[in-house]
Amino acid sequence: MSGVSGMSGMSGIGMQPQLGSLTPLIAGDPARVGRYELIGRLGVGGMGTVYLGRNDDRVVAVKVIRPELALDSSFRARFRDEARVARGVAAFCTAQVLDADPD
Repeated sequence: MSGVSGMSGMSGIGMQPQLGSLTPLIAGDPARVGRYELIGRLGVGGMGTVYLGRNDDRVVAVKVIRPELALDSSFRARFRDEARVARGVAAFCTAQVLDADPD
Protein backbone atom coordinates (compact mmCIF):
# COMPACT_ATOMS: atom_id res chain seq x y z
CA MET A 1 0.00 0.00 0.00
CA SER A 2 1.63 3.23 -1.12
CA GLY A 3 1.14 6.73 -2.41
CA VAL A 4 3.39 8.77 -4.70
CA SER A 5 3.62 12.57 -4.77
CA GLY A 6 5.56 14.74 -7.18
CA MET A 7 8.40 16.74 -5.68
CA SER A 8 8.60 19.51 -8.28
CA GLY A 9 6.77 22.56 -7.03
CA MET A 10 6.97 21.61 -3.35
CA SER A 11 9.34 24.48 -2.71
CA GLY A 12 7.82 26.87 -5.23
CA ILE A 13 7.73 27.20 -8.99
CA GLY A 14 11.08 26.45 -10.60
CA MET A 15 12.77 25.57 -7.30
CA GLN A 16 14.36 22.21 -6.45
CA PRO A 17 13.06 20.25 -3.43
CA GLN A 18 15.04 20.58 -0.22
CA LEU A 19 16.68 17.23 0.50
CA GLY A 20 18.56 18.03 3.72
CA SER A 21 16.81 15.29 5.69
CA LEU A 22 17.48 12.47 3.20
CA THR A 23 19.01 9.40 4.85
CA PRO A 24 20.19 6.19 3.18
CA LEU A 25 17.93 3.18 2.76
CA ILE A 26 18.37 0.59 5.52
CA ALA A 27 18.23 -3.20 5.54
CA GLY A 28 14.65 -4.28 4.91
CA ASP A 29 13.72 -1.19 2.88
CA PRO A 30 12.46 -1.94 -0.62
CA ALA A 31 14.69 -0.97 -3.56
CA ARG A 32 11.58 -0.24 -5.68
CA VAL A 33 7.90 0.46 -5.14
CA GLY A 34 5.96 -0.12 -8.32
CA ARG A 35 7.73 1.73 -11.11
CA TYR A 36 9.71 3.94 -8.71
CA GLU A 37 13.35 3.30 -7.73
CA LEU A 38 13.90 4.35 -4.11
CA ILE A 39 16.94 6.54 -3.42
CA GLY A 40 16.71 7.22 0.32
CA ARG A 41 14.45 7.91 3.29
CA LEU A 42 12.76 11.27 3.83
CA GLY A 43 11.01 10.40 7.08
CA VAL A 44 9.21 7.87 9.25
CA GLY A 45 5.93 8.46 11.06
CA GLY A 46 2.90 6.76 12.52
CA MET A 47 1.50 5.73 9.12
CA GLY A 48 4.73 4.47 7.59
CA THR A 49 7.88 5.59 5.80
CA VAL A 50 8.32 8.25 3.13
CA TYR A 51 11.08 7.63 0.60
CA LEU A 52 12.66 9.74 -2.10
CA GLY A 53 12.18 7.94 -5.39
CA ARG A 54 12.55 8.47 -9.10
CA ASN A 55 11.04 7.27 -12.33
CA ASP A 56 12.88 8.30 -15.47
CA ASP A 57 13.81 11.93 -14.72
CA ARG A 58 10.98 12.67 -12.26
CA VAL A 59 11.79 12.88 -8.54
CA VAL A 60 8.95 11.87 -6.23
CA ALA A 61 8.05 11.20 -2.60
CA VAL A 62 6.79 7.64 -2.04
CA LYS A 63 4.81 6.88 1.12
CA VAL A 64 4.76 3.20 2.12
CA ILE A 65 2.16 2.34 4.75
CA ARG A 66 3.05 0.13 7.73
CA PRO A 67 2.01 -3.51 7.09
CA GLU A 68 -0.39 -3.67 10.05
CA LEU A 69 -2.28 -0.62 8.75
CA ALA A 70 -2.31 -1.97 5.21
CA LEU A 71 -4.26 -4.99 6.49
CA ASP A 72 -7.02 -2.78 7.94
CA SER A 73 -9.81 -2.35 5.35
CA SER A 74 -11.16 0.82 7.02
CA PHE A 75 -7.68 2.38 6.93
CA ARG A 76 -7.34 1.50 3.24
CA ALA A 77 -10.72 3.14 2.58
CA ARG A 78 -9.57 6.34 4.33
CA PHE A 79 -6.26 6.26 2.42
CA ARG A 80 -8.16 5.85 -0.87
CA ASP A 81 -10.43 8.81 0.01
CA GLU A 82 -7.47 11.00 1.02
CA ALA A 83 -5.67 10.24 -2.26
CA ARG A 84 -8.83 11.08 -4.24
CA VAL A 85 -9.31 14.37 -2.41
CA ALA A 86 -5.62 15.28 -2.65
CA ARG A 87 -5.72 14.81 -6.43
CA GLY A 88 -8.26 17.63 -6.56
CA VAL A 89 -6.04 20.15 -4.75
CA ALA A 90 -4.27 22.69 -6.97
CA ALA A 91 -0.63 21.73 -7.63
CA PHE A 92 0.67 25.07 -6.33
CA CYS A 93 -0.90 24.34 -2.92
CA THR A 94 0.63 20.92 -2.19
CA ALA A 95 2.61 18.08 -3.73
CA GLN A 96 0.66 16.56 -6.60
CA VAL A 97 -0.55 12.99 -6.07
CA LEU A 98 0.79 10.97 -9.02
CA ASP A 99 -0.12 7.43 -7.98
CA ALA A 100 -1.86 5.70 -5.11
CA ASP A 101 -2.31 2.00 -4.46
CA PRO A 102 -4.60 1.57 -1.45
CA ASP A 103 -5.05 -2.11 -2.17
